[in-house]
Amino acid sequence: MKIEILIPVALPENWRKVAVARYAKYASPSTVLHGTDFTGLLEGGMNYSQAPRLVLRNALKVEENGADACIINCFTDPALGECSSRLEIPKKLEETMSRLLTAAKKLLGKTSTFVMGCAELAEMARPLCQELHLLEAKSQVINPIGAATRLAETRVMLGNACPGKGRLSDLV
Repeated sequence: MKIEILIPVALPENWRKVAVARYAKYASPSTVLHGTDFTGLLEGGMNYSQAPRLVLRNALKVEENGADACIINCFTDPALGECSSRLEIPKKLEETMSRLLTAAKKLLGKTSTFVMGCAELAEMARPLCQELHLLEAKSQVINPIGAATRLAETRVMLGNACPGKGRLSDLV
């Protein structure tokens, strides 16, 4: 099975390899992962408002080239790379974790499952789950990279219940 990871944000040069390696931790041994990085296109003058069109164009291309599934490695934040490259303030992981924990604590009792929406937060899923588990044993935190990889594999393996529906080319 071939899965393409589309990375529609401007990130450091080695990010594609890092992203593919992160997804590979959750993929089946027979799954082949490949990443397409749009950094050069976006930094080469493409406007971020054009990112959805770029994602769709590349998704259609990888489908034509035989990919069985496609994962978009972005949670609607294509300006993250630009901000990171222009701002001098650091990414504060401890503060981010603290804010995630505070928000999750407010939801305990109302839900026991938390889905990390952003791939960048994926590495915080396990520590957050451990912290929440101390407060409520049944709490779960879903890692978005693992969930996306396994969902893509499952949809490919099960096939499409409605042939001709749900393929990227049907959306154009």
